[in-house]
Amino acid sequence: MKTVTLSMERVASPQHAGAVCLFRCAYVGVRLFGRSRLLALALAAVLWLPAGAVDAAPLVGPGDLLQAPGREQVWRIGDRGERRWVVDLRAFGRLRLDWGQLQLVPVEAIEAIPLGPPHYSYPPVRHPGSGRVYVFDGVQRRWIPDLATFAALGMRPEHVATALPGFDVLATPEGRPISLGDILAARPAWQLLGAGLTRDLSQPSEGPGSLDQTLEEPESVAYAFRFAGLPPGTEVRTHWTWAGGEETDEASRWNGDSGTWAYHVRPGPLPVGPTTVTLWVSDQAVRTEQFEVRYSRDPDLDRAYLALVSTATGQELAATAGARSVRRSLGRLPRNVEGRYRSDTHDLRLSADLRDERPEAVAVVLAHELWHAVHSGEYPDTSDGCVRNEVDAFAAGARVWSELGPPDPRSALEASHERLRRAWTAGRLREVVERSRGYQRQCDLRLAAPAGSP
Repeated sequence: MKTVTLSMERVASPQHAGAVCLFRCAYVGVRLFGRSRLLALALAAVLWLPAGAVDAAPLVGPGDLLQAPGREQVWRIGDRGERRWVVDLRAFGRLRLDWGQLQLVPVEAIEAIPLGPPHYSYPPVRHPGSGRVYVFDGVQRRWIPDLATFAALGMRPEHVATALPGFDVLATPEGRPISLGDILAARPAWQLLGAGLTRDLSQPSEGPGSLDQTLEEPESVAYAFRFAGLPPGTEVRTHWTWAGGEETDEASRWNGDSGTWAYHVRPGPLPVGPTTVTLWVSDQAVRTEQFEVRYSRDPDLDRAYLALVSTATGQELAATAGARSVRRSLGRLPRNVEGRYRSDTHDLRLSADLRDERPEAVAVVLAHELWHAVHSGEYPDTSDGCVRNEVDAFAAGARVWSELGPPDPRSALEASHERLRRAWTAGRLREVVERSRGYQRQCDLRLAAPAGSP
């Protein structure tokens, strides 16, 4: 999933709904009556609207994404100027849409746009027993209780299926029914003035900034929001869904101050992968955002991390290190140095020479350095403490290599991992460290290493 840039959405006030209607009429008029009538339509719009309304009204065209305040439906403008409901996130991704381009426009403006068929991954399904028609929104099935609601979503009877090959929609959890009032008919007394993801809470009165890069795993993220007319004490909730299926909720009570931004903060470490956050007011979803959490901006390091956290040892190490905000990278290191952790800057660097290795092999080196990142402060500043630190770090790497089910070694690095795994199994890791010339120097050991030792 491509990481998107999220910024403040454009909000149009309800009094500009007529402008959208006339601009839409002009758009359709070109198709129906030819370009000779376009000037008359444009002049009629200018003369009919109050001063300033034309500039403030949102001009929508093919590909635009629209949502009405207080409504969960997201609409995409089609090639013929029609609005089409984007039912689920899979359809959203298939269309290569960008959440950062979503515009909030008055519900009246959306009503004025001609209706087209929905974009969905799965068509609506009729329950064979009850006859109810359900649509799958990507998480749960939603009952469409009447023909008026069915028509308001742009659906047609021929769209309804009795079964979907390979997917049982009726076996998914059942959510709240979709009512006509959820779509267009009811007018909320409140309005979402703004919402968005942010990492910078240093100036909360200014609201969310933009997310212009991939989030690294240890960083926290917050969802900021602001309402007008929402009664004080109304429950506002953010629902976070992570790549592995984990779901969490943050809830608060709105204080009634439309001039103040409120924040729901999700502290790190954040699970790696695509994430969805939905803003709920009481029992109504009003806004959804997507972003991506990655272990690093480096794809090779990402692959090693995913191999690491597929093991129990790796999961424990990664979670603890992430909580301490360790920065990770692949870069230049001295020859024969596979990794290095600096406790003064919390920087963990693996050698760029590891790019040619399999992710499983790099994961072992990552485990070794993460051990240092998490546990180095627990050892005394003595030669013996230094040796024990290295022995335990090699043991962590050996456990990861063992849990990965070590394949036949394909490289010198993998052969080294296998030798260390056998030494760990035999209880000989301390001997290996003490016989290494490099660790003799690092730990200030007064031992003579035999010829040919590393």
